[in-house]
Amino acid sequence: MTEGLLERVHLESVQNETEAGRSDGPEKRAGGSPEARMQEEGGPAGPLQDERLKEAGTPAGGRDGASRAAFLRQEPPVMELQGLSLDAAAGRGKRVPILQDVSLALHPGQTLALVGESGSGKSMTAGAILGLLPQGIGITGGQLIYGGENVLPWSAKKRRSLCGREIGCVFQDYRGSFSPFWRVGDQLVETIRTHRRLTARQAKAAVLEGFEGLGLPPERTFWSYPFELSGGQLQRAAMASALLLQPRLLFADEPTTALDVLSGEKVLDLLEQLQRVTGCAVLLISHDLRQVLKRADRIAVMREGRIVESGRAEDIRDRAQHPYTRQLLEACPRLPGDGHSHGLHPETGCDGGELHHSDRKEAVSWGV
Repeated sequence: MTEGLLERVHLESVQNETEAGRSDGPEKRAGGSPEARMQEEGGPAGPLQDERLKEAGTPAGGRDGASRAAFLRQEPPVMELQGLSLDAAAGRGKRVPILQDVSLALHPGQTLALVGESGSGKSMTAGAILGLLPQGIGITGGQLIYGGENVLPWSAKKRRSLCGREIGCVFQDYRGSFSPFWRVGDQLVETIRTHRRLTARQAKAAVLEGFEGLGLPPERTFWSYPFELSGGQLQRAAMASALLLQPRLLFADEPTTALDVLSGEKVLDLLEQLQRVTGCAVLLISHDLRQVLKRADRIAVMREGRIVESGRAEDIRDRAQHPYTRQLLEACPRLPGDGHSHGLHPETGCDGGELHHSDRKEAVSWGV
């Protein structure tokens, strides 16, 4: 997806919203709901992250740059989770804890990976943030600071109003993101027009250019039904649906689980490129520690509903403190005689039996 596309969609929507705001009168524009203020004052970051990094004299590329990480820490968090606790009904009036004192902070342009075994509470944490908790599970404590406000007291419906423009989602079940009875392109046009004041023609043009930027055949993808696309193609279409709106925060919940290795790497490469363009923060939820070590700025390790360790990706890789984190690292396959810590390549996070970075890039370039 090109920088010009994202910038044009953003500028058109801002212009339209400004014109609409003039007709509302000053009394409406001055106050309003927290989400309205966020749309007026905050809005999408736009393609500014790399430029701001350059102005600050920090490297825009590479996940291990200390100066880049220091710059990101200076930025106010896009979202901050403070002491979140959940419990669930267990019958006979009893409640059992699901999450206990979970705290996270996501900064602009930063990728925070939440890792742990199945059932550790990763997706439940995301569900609590999005207001998508299953029935019977309730919030017992904590705060979710977004746009300067604690949004946890909001109703689930009100919190879901942030989804789309402010918070984007790429789910593990990418096929569940689309109706099987509606063409893919029409669904994306409807998504864009729900959140931005664009004509159907403008939205279609944005979708077609977005497909092309993601390596998809634009017209064919637009007019296809979901079952007519491969898994990798449909996952990229789901990414387009989320990222065309330029969210400030993106949740990627096991986005490559159902894909083959090369398709998954291609999807994650595209996600990194688009993050650099939009400057959004990314919460990457994964059980694959090797994948996370290659992609994340910071890692939070979760076990049995708690964050047991968190820190920079290189610190987790080389100087893990918690026994569970070390157990996850030791579980990564490695070849005998590999001298790197835990058998992981210091640049890619891969064990010796996987493609090295340059080889992987060449292999991925053949497409999905």
